Amino acid sequence: MKVALWIAVALLFSLTFLSKASWMILLEEVLMMLALGFVFRRWYGLAIISLLLTTMNVEMINSDSFSLTPHILSWALLFFSGYVVALLINISLLARNQMIEQIETLLHTMYLKDTYTFEHLHKVANYARQMAKQLKLGRKQCRSVYLGGLLHDIGKLGIPDHILQKPAKLTKEEYAIMKEHPHYGYELLKHSKPLQKENILDMVLLHHERFDGSGYPMKLKQNQIPFLTRIISVADAFDSMTSRRRYKDKNDITYVLNEFNDKRGTQFDPEVTDLMIKMIENQCLQT
Repeated sequence: MKVALWIAVALLFSLTFLSKASWMILLEEVLMMLALGFVFRRWYGLAIISLLLTTMNVEMINSDSFSLTPHILSWALLFFSGYVVALLINISLLARNQMIEQIETLLHTMYLKDTYTFEHLHKVANYARQMAKQLKLGRKQCRSVYLGGLLHDIGKLGIPDHILQKPAKLTKEEYAIMKEHPHYGYELLKHSKPLQKENILDMVLLHHERFDGSGYPMKLKQNQIPFLTRIISVADAFDSMTSRRRYKDKNDITYVLNEFNDKRGTQFDPEVTDLMIKMIENQCLQT
C-alpha cells in the first residue's frame, strides 16, 4: 500500500514536463480512473483500461518530436490512480466483512448459550437504531448504535449458565458476577480495530452507567458517557421492562412510562428519555 502511494507521488512529480494540453487530457483521465477504481477492483482490468486511454492520448496529442517516455509515465499514473483507489476500497471491504463475520459468530454463539439474550440483543439494536434516526443522527452513527445494540451484552458469554439462565431473582453474590459482563464483553472485543472505529467498545463497556454517576463499572455521569451509549441504555431498559423474563412477567406500558419519567435525569439521559416517552406515546416504536 505505501509503495503504491510513493510510486504515485513520484509519477506526479516526473510528469511536470508535460505540455498544458497533455495535462488537461491526463487530468480528465486520472479523474476517470479514480472513478473506475470503485468499479473495477482488479489490477489487470485497470491496467488494460489505462493502456487504452494512453493509446488514445498518443493519437489525440500532436507533437513534432514524439517521445515515448511521457506516455509510459502517463499510463503508469493512470494505472496507479485507479489501483490505489481500488486497493483502499478492497482493504475497507475486507475489514468490514471480517467485522460482520466476527459479529455473526459471536451472535450465533450467544444463540447456542442463551436464546433470551440473543433475542434481547437484536431488539435493543432495533430500538436504538430507530431512536438514532428520530434524533436525525448520521448514517454512520445509526449503524454504530445498531452494532452496539447487537453486542452490548455479548460479555454474558462469560457468565456461568446457572446464573445467566436462573429462573429466579439473582442473589447478591450472583448479581456481583453478572455485573462483570461489560468487562467480559470489552475484553472479548478490544482487539478488533473495525469495532474500535465504530465506537462499539464504549457501548459494550459503559451501557450500565447512569446519568447521575451511580452506575457501573466506572461511575461516569452525564456527558462523560458517550451519547450513543446513552441511547443503548434507554433501549436496553425498554426491552428489559417490556419482555417476559424467566423470573417475572413483562410490564405494561403505563409502568414503563412511569419508570422513564421517574428516572429521567437520574438513570437516563433526559433528551434520550424524552424521545423514548414520545415514541411510546405516539406508538411509533416498532417492536
